[in-house]
Amino acid sequence: MSSAAIGIGAIILIGLWFSTFILCLLSLRTRHSIGPIFLVSTILITIILLSIPRSSVETPKLDIKIVDPLYVWRLATLSILSISAAIGLAALFSSHVMSRKTVPQLKSWVL
Repeated sequence: MSSAAIGIGAIILIGLWFSTFILCLLSLRTRHSIGPIFLVSTILITIILLSIPRSSVETPKLDIKIVDPLYVWRLATLSILSISAAIGLAALFSSHVMSRKTVPQLKSWVL
């Protein structure tokens, strides 16, 4: 079974957990506590989907071996780009946090 052949249940679970994560984060910014409600409902839906038995469809096994001679170089390029992206995001975040923020002075302040 290849990694590209995932079922519709896995896609539903990925989307459901991603949307629950986003809604929990949004729930932290609001006064409504809807995050735990979505979390409990997502857990219940996950349990239901995992308890449904899978169909027994047998896929024919193929003895095709694909060899990629540039695998190591692609992996090295991916790791270098990932590390540089992480360093760049850290530098961007630190420059945003460390930037000087000045408040303009009030010239006419009345009680």
